[in-house]
Amino acid sequence: MTSLRDELTGGGKATGLPPFRMMIPAGWRAHSTGPETEKELLQQAARRLAPAHRVDLQGLLALQVSTALRKARNQGALAMVLPGPDTATALFAPASLMVMLREAPAGATMDSYVVDVIRTRGGRPLDTAERFVRWVTRGTTEVDGQRIGSYLVEYLTPVPGSSKTQALHLAYSLGHPAEMDPEKDERLSSWVALMDAHVATLAWEDEA
Repeated sequence: MTSLRDELTGGGKATGLPPFRMMIPAGWRAHSTGPETEKELLQQAARRLAPAHRVDLQGLLALQVSTALRKARNQGALAMVLPGPDTATALFAPASLMVMLREAPAGATMDSYVVDVIRTRGGRPLDTAERFVRWVTRGTTEVDGQRIGSYLVEYLTPVPGSSKTQALHLAYSLGHPAEMDPEKDERLSSWVALMDAHVATLAWEDEA
């Protein structure tokens, strides 16, 4: 496994977050969200997948990368975490993890947002520790006449010392064939479970 702290240099002026650590899948790497990143990642994916004749996965990954980076730029994400060129085949998913800092409006806390997530989006604790609220959003899009599914898992946890005015927001997006259900397909569900497990390792260094 790889440390997100090492990849993102979590904490300090670079992110606006206190120092933290979180494990990410081996071979995954954090990137900036600029256009140059998209070009670099797609070139890496093509080199990785072409010899295996995985045109289907290459198309999904291209869509995933471009969509994820566009959303990341729009939402002011701190970084995107994606499978790198040395990622093992079993972990080379058409997926991404977006890292964001969410802030409440002036004079408010994140409590009302969390309540809304629970009431309207099915938010639930990630695990028995109840440090994260987790919720899922499904969607589909059409690319070259083909329907592509999107499975988005979001995680929210308060930033220590912020009096609940800030939260670390992680968004794990998984692209998949529209006819497949990520909650029933063995491989897709294993990728989701793996990210759940990695997110659960997050620890703020001042609390460790």
